[in-house]
Amino acid sequence: MMPFKIHQIVATIILTAVAPAIAQTPSDAPRTSPPVTETAIAPRDIAPLLQDLPQPPDAPSRELTFSPNSYGQQSINFRSNQPAPEILAFYRQALTAQGYQERPINTTSGAWGFSIVFIPPEQLALEPTRPDRTPALQIGESLTVHESQEPGVFLVIQAVALSPEEINVNLRFEEL
Repeated sequence: MMPFKIHQIVATIILTAVAPAIAQTPSDAPRTSPPVTETAIAPRDIAPLLQDLPQPPDAPSRELTFSPNSYGQQSINFRSNQPAPEILAFYRQALTAQGYQERPINTTSGAWGFSIVFIPPEQLALEPTRPDRTPALQIGESLTVHESQEPGVFLVIQAVALSPEEINVNLRFEEL
């Protein structure tokens, strides 16, 4: 019975505080959006960069797909019959040869597949859309932990086993 009374009290407080403001706002009054404080930089067309990435020998033609959370909202997706460790070794070798640098802290692999992150070569000049963003984690009221690395755009490759004989591979650029 106690929680019900608390909910009634909270609802009464909210209605008492909000109802007068709602009553004073005419329904045909123009609604305004909150001001935008970040200026987004439009990411460059990354489709050519994705399509130029190396491809394992048995990979079929790769499909460029819409990927809403990716940098440039595009990714490459394909299926392969090669084992995940072979595909991972292929990308490590091929991308390192092209000037990409692996971020080992982000690498995971297993029988299920793998996830690997690469820092693109500087000449690609991939600019984050929010360069002034400071990555931080707020813990409680008095402790904020800031990440030491500046925000950037990274190549993310993830592979997931669909069956014992087939793996799905996805390549995309992400802002981290």
